[in-house]
Amino acid sequence: MAFTKSLIALLPLFNLFLQSSAIAIVADSICPIPYIVPRAFSYFSDPTDEFLDEDDLPITVKLASPSAGHPQWISSMLLRTRPNIWTLEPYCMRSLEARQDICVYTSTWFAQGRGISFVAIPSEGPLVATAPVLKNQMTHQFDTWVNPENDQRIERVPIPNKGLGTLSRHHFERGDAAQSFTPVLCIQDGVMQMKLGSYEQNTTLNRGAANLPPKSRTLMLELHGQFGGNPVYDKVNTNAFNAAIGSSQQAYWSVYPETARYNHDCRPNTMYSIDERDLLHNLRVGRKIIPGEEITLSYLAPNMMSEERKQRIHAQWGFSCSCPSCTAPKDVKELSDYRIGMIETLETELNDLSLDRNASISTAEMLISLHQQERLDGVVGDAYMYAAFEHAYIGDKRGTQMNAALACEHMAIWRGTNHQYYQAMQRLLVNPEAERSWQYFARVKRGEVLPLG
Repeated sequence: MAFTKSLIALLPLFNLFLQSSAIAIVADSICPIPYIVPRAFSYFSDPTDEFLDEDDLPITVKLASPSAGHPQWISSMLLRTRPNIWTLEPYCMRSLEARQDICVYTSTWFAQGRGISFVAIPSEGPLVATAPVLKNQMTHQFDTWVNPENDQRIERVPIPNKGLGTLSRHHFERGDAAQSFTPVLCIQDGVMQMKLGSYEQNTTLNRGAANLPPKSRTLMLELHGQFGGNPVYDKVNTNAFNAAIGSSQQAYWSVYPETARYNHDCRPNTMYSIDERDLLHNLRVGRKIIPGEEITLSYLAPNMMSEERKQRIHAQWGFSCSCPSCTAPKDVKELSDYRIGMIETLETELNDLSLDRNASISTAEMLISLHQQERLDGVVGDAYMYAAFEHAYIGDKRGTQMNAALACEHMAIWRGTNHQYYQAMQRLLVNPEAERSWQYFARVKRGEVLPLG
């Protein structure tokens, strides 16, 4: 108690020392304690923390500095009245090169002690914290989260010409949940786009990784890196998935270490979606998998042509894809590319909602067929969605509901049940007459609804 009183009494002198002997690191609008602080003390800045009003201060603080007015130099890290989402005090630095502040936010409680770190500009801190799983991390149960250490259905083994891969030890049926993972490190896209080699960028990324619990930190640092340079930046750049987090919906480069261990296939047997509520990367089975078969996912968008896939894979991950689609004879690959091109053309026609459009139900049926021929097992849900809309446009309830149901079935595997497309198809399935698409063109002509687009 006596030590605490002495510390509080010295805070005004400490404040003067900071202002007289430091360099600018954190902006005043971001951090209520002095923004002229040395790098060694920059971790005190916490834009999501609670800073006490003068009326809430203990009497000992008021006596220590009776004329100080509002004590903006006192962080509630010392006098906290409520728990903080972050279990480590956020660390902030000023990038003089980018003229931007970068902060590291860490919770070692997250996902039953798996932990998570965010690297973002300070205004993102409170927005990230609005993610339901972070707000309720002490009570969130992660009902579908699978701890990979305890999952006996898979096995990590060397795969010829691929390094480590994942083999099935289980009969998986289409639609089964394979595994679900939480991220361990998430970096805002704007931070990742800053100049490579920036001292502040590398320092904050390294701090984000170092703050993780030992097991999660090891999992991440053991990942493959393709580009060299700062190891943490390299592993993020090589392995991250794109995820939106919190109410800002900003893009975050999110590292799911176990998912990065699954090898690529241009026509994989699993699909994934990322649930924004609990940040889970959910891997679901797209077609039957038997014991001994490798479990694969695609690193690429499904609508890329063969040469584009080849170049992207080599540039981003440094390997040549040996999947059946990429090693097929030249004429087979050319036919596949033709189908991919036709898919893009048909989707453009179906997206045209003008009154003189060329698209029809037969256009959507051809789109479904092309997806099936290309073995786009999850993405075919989008084709069924287009077909459901085409039937709704002409008021065919049975055709609308049949295709909406098929769209939901496939979208649940690929996009997830929280995706807006899945939700739209559910509404069309339950009550198609209530949707704007119902008899859309006839109603536009009668002036009952305004045209879209």
